[in-house]
Amino acid sequence: MSPRVLRVIVVFVSIAAFGVPSALSGMGSGKIFSLVNGRCEAIARLALPYPWPIRPFDRQHPIRGGFGDPRTVIFRSASLAQLDWREAALPGAFSFHNGVDIVAHPMTPVYPVVDGIVREVRPDEVIVKSGEGKVRRSFQYWHIVPSVAVGDRVYAEATVLGRVQREARHVHLTEIRNGCVVDPLLPGHLTPYTDHTVPRVLRVEIRNADGRSIHPTAVSGVVDIVAEAIDEPPLAVLGAWHGMPVAPALLTWRLTNKNGDTAVPNRVAADFRFTLPPNSDFWQVYAQGTLQNFPVIGHRYFYGYHGRYLFNLADGQIDTRTLPDGVYILTVTASDVRGNSSSISVEVRIANRGTGLGSSAGITRLKRFDLARSGLRAGGGKQILRNRRPVSLRDYEVKRALDHESSGSSRPGARATRRTEDTPAPGLTRIAGSCRMEGVYRPFLQSPRQCDRFGGSTGRRFHE
Repeated sequence: MSPRVLRVIVVFVSIAAFGVPSALSGMGSGKIFSLVNGRCEAIARLALPYPWPIRPFDRQHPIRGGFGDPRTVIFRSASLAQLDWREAALPGAFSFHNGVDIVAHPMTPVYPVVDGIVREVRPDEVIVKSGEGKVRRSFQYWHIVPSVAVGDRVYAEATVLGRVQREARHVHLTEIRNGCVVDPLLPGHLTPYTDHTVPRVLRVEIRNADGRSIHPTAVSGVVDIVAEAIDEPPLAVLGAWHGMPVAPALLTWRLTNKNGDTAVPNRVAADFRFTLPPNSDFWQVYAQGTLQNFPVIGHRYFYGYHGRYLFNLADGQIDTRTLPDGVYILTVTASDVRGNSSSISVEVRIANRGTGLGSSAGITRLKRFDLARSGLRAGGGKQILRNRRPVSLRDYEVKRALDHESSGSSRPGARATRRTEDTPAPGLTRIAGSCRMEGVYRPFLQSPRQCDRFGGSTGRRFHE
């Protein structure tokens, strides 16, 4: 490993754990992540294929959770309609899903995808490390009942690491190469895998500085531009997870004038193709209003509700006063790691002259962001957000109602992580999981009070 690459790793980990040092205070986290992303891209592109962790090994299995999907756990009790996303510090735990969820029946045997040594065994997790050369890999298998011990040598397609937990109904697979968490669905990784589904941009929303929606034909001053985009798993998932979205791997946008001349060149809004941003950047990538599939809000588990994936098109607000007044075409493109993509174009009229800064002239009546009222709309007008009655945790016993993937926090006051499991419809089981941290870049100690609130315990948890 070169000294330059090593410096990048040390700087990034140091910033994640202790904050930005004064010497780098002028470099934003986005620029630092771009350095790390460049290093991880080279490692992720290396073709080192491996089979599926469940039988049949040479056949593709359904995926119900994708790389980079939002994991949102909101601590404050409220209904979907009562959430005020404009609140400066909505308490919760927000993170990027760091692997893929492979659908499997309860008690399905799980096998290692590569030969290696078992380095860690937990009540529902096994970590296997392999490779001593230039590429060192480790694989994490979550939601299984382990049947191996630390130090055991295991063999791909031969050794049973454990069996899928009855309530989990999937095995979570994370791949780490030389310290970079990478997408197992990239070419040259999990094999065989084909994907012909096309990611879609459902809509584009323009918000003013207060977070309220404004009409695209009368835009002025400083605004945020948000796009709602989803992808679909290539194989249908049966049961309660049928039709649940996954996140696109790449979201880009550009702005042209009515003559087709470039006003803002192609820019990247979200990029999960090769690795993940730190969880502290969650609200820079995803926009306010984002929810995971089966969202958890306070003590309520919204069973069967589809997620809402909203992306910030720029890192921060956009000052339209830097552009001449006139009509522009905003084009947003969503792509996956297998070459599928689609775009949506929206006409935007910038009108700063004569409106005055902060003026509402020409702007439609501002509407409060209301998730329950606006819903989610897919092609053909299908409503994705179902009007199902939420389940109260007080009415059922709930076992680990929050996913282990919901880790880290990008909001002040949010220092706890619960572990979520979907459970067989219609009921839930009681919370019994520990309060642990699964973040790659941002380790921290949780608050004992918050962990006790969710029936857990404090502790540290790292990927490597």
